[in-house]
Amino acid sequence: MSRGLPLQNASLGPLKDKRVSTIDRIVLSISRQGSTAPSGLDALAGCSLASG
Repeated sequence: MSRGLPLQNASLGPLKDKRVSTIDRIVLSISRQGSTAPSGLDALAGCSLASG
């Protein structure tokens, strides 16, 4: 039985949401200093669970 979707919804989804919020705050801080944040930071928010 596959447990991928429940795990995604219960654990990995909320973690991604928290990382997106953190990345957004980092980008905002960089912008407030007059700089431009690196592109593609949103791609860092996703995650997966490795079997092992």
